[in-house]
Amino acid sequence: MLSRVIFRIRRILVPVVCMTVLFAVGCKESGADSDIPVTITVENSGIVAVADGSSTEITFTVSPATTDFTYGNGIYNARLCYAVTHSATKEVYMDSVKAEGEGRYSARIVNRDLSDAPFRIDVRIFITTSDDRTYMSDVFCVQNTEATTGISSVGFLKSNNPQLDEDIYCTYDDATSTFLVRTSELVDVSALVATFIAMGDVTVKGTKQQSGVTPNDFTHDVTYVVENGGERIEYTVRVVNFTGLPVMYINSTTGMRPIGSDITSKEEWKEATIRIDGNGVWDDLPETKMQLRGRGNITWGWDKKPFNMKFDKRTSMLGMPEHKRWVMLANYCDRTMVRNSTAFYASGLTSLAWAPRSQYVELYYNGEYTGTYQLTEQVRVDENRVNVHELQPEDTDITGGYLVEMDFHWDESPRKWSPMVPSKYGVSSTWYIVKSPDDDDLTDAQFDYIRNYIGDFERAVMDPNLRTDPERGYKNYIDPLSFIDYWLLYEVCINHEILNPGSVYLHKDRGGKLVAGPIWDFDYGTFNFTYFEAQPAAYSLYVKDAIWMHYLFEDEEMRDLAKARWRELRPAFLTLPDFVDRCSSQLLYAVEENYSRWPMTVNDNGDAYFSYAQAVEFMKTVIERRIAIIDDCMATW
Repeated sequence: MLSRVIFRIRRILVPVVCMTVLFAVGCKESGADSDIPVTITVENSGIVAVADGSSTEITFTVSPATTDFTYGNGIYNARLCYAVTHSATKEVYMDSVKAEGEGRYSARIVNRDLSDAPFRIDVRIFITTSDDRTYMSDVFCVQNTEATTGISSVGFLKSNNPQLDEDIYCTYDDATSTFLVRTSELVDVSALVATFIAMGDVTVKGTKQQSGVTPNDFTHDVTYVVENGGERIEYTVRVVNFTGLPVMYINSTTGMRPIGSDITSKEEWKEATIRIDGNGVWDDLPETKMQLRGRGNITWGWDKKPFNMKFDKRTSMLGMPEHKRWVMLANYCDRTMVRNSTAFYASGLTSLAWAPRSQYVELYYNGEYTGTYQLTEQVRVDENRVNVHELQPEDTDITGGYLVEMDFHWDESPRKWSPMVPSKYGVSSTWYIVKSPDDDDLTDAQFDYIRNYIGDFERAVMDPNLRTDPERGYKNYIDPLSFIDYWLLYEVCINHEILNPGSVYLHKDRGGKLVAGPIWDFDYGTFNFTYFEAQPAAYSLYVKDAIWMHYLFEDEEMRDLAKARWRELRPAFLTLPDFVDRCSSQLLYAVEENYSRWPMTVNDNGDAYFSYAQAVEFMKTVIERRIAIIDDCMATW
């Protein structure tokens, strides 16, 4: 069966039944001042069969007929090579080249008979002329099977598709009968013309297909059906447009580039427009006005700038719920680019109600390709995000809702205060900052309420005499389950930021208690044991003494809850490596483009010098090892 044929080359170039030449250089005719193109035309049909242990004759024409491609001893310098790699074929070779006159030559293709496995390989004839120039024929197929039904190769030629920069050729996956190709840039693939070699009649949705002539819409997979003599075989042809990700176009009013020359402030908003091409998979976003400004702390110092976006009205992007505020994460220090996504996914396995949704995009900023970014929901109070009551200045019930961040990075604001619980840097270097309500809406009474409420919690948990008191103990102020699940996320993902602390969030709804979360900022120094602050994770529960956790775990009930939650969540956490695989597979082509634009310059995650595949495997191995370490620690805690 043709569908079981083994393809032995990495890429299969498009063959055509009429073997016209593809040439990249010219050949000067003796005494002439201009280059005359040399063409090589194979006169046989597009598929040449040669059984194991046998040979077959082919005929080809070289034009001009006077082209000399002999060695010094008169033997013809002609060979058979794989169509893409241009290396000598292993299954067959070309022998006994003879001149037949007027530029026509005959040759034999000999089967080396190396194994019993069937093969179908795409090849070209290469000749090297006496002045050391090499020319190649177009592609044809050589097979050792008498299969009479099927498609050998699929590709898209620029001559038939002027929107393409170059000819592009499909690879073939025999297991799924899929031909796969990607474009070198984002183009219109809604009417691409495929060129293919086929044995039998080819149709798409009942429409007869003619190689090099019939267009199809390749924004989605196209199924080609080949029928011959009662046999029917289906193939999938998949075109990955650019990297397969949606493409975001942002143009600022200043038009400066690169991005670091234009986004220079984290305080001042810059006017801009945004448009998203969903690439045939996601929803498009028509050109829309918005504003942007820089964001981040350590990440702000790198050339690939992260930034915030603000719309005038609630806007949905790439299927995510509408909101005015969005974040573009650069993931500059993350070789895998999936650390934040993996942490967000892990959060969804716990009791925490919300973690940011996100989608990878290719960014063109002021017309310049600027790499792969992660369009992400910003941590904000909203029914679709941190779902607590949106407290207004005129509200008389001021028990909620609040969103508070604990961070050793902070901007000048009168709406902050020092915690009582110590952190790695001490009390004086860390602050609670009210993130919602906004500074402009937050009243003095509201600010005093949430500051006093968190203060009462801290006093209760730090005081051994109050800690477990039924009326005044810490459980009167917090949701214990959320604090345990929040802590476990930092342990599993090996995130040291809760020690600082940085980007640590709490929220409180009206009439409710403090709830830990949501999580944020998991791309730096995470999922590895080599980052200097993460090294204790190789043998311990290394953040169990972070801020409030140190005091919470003085209570045996909280330790018991932690162990119980680990037993409950562990099976779900074991799925994290599979998620890493799924997530990273979306970036298969994006990483090529991104790292050609932004080569790695920092190695805080310990994988900067790995290949992308190695970095992904490294991250998965760390997760599996970390789960085993937590198992051991929980057993003796």
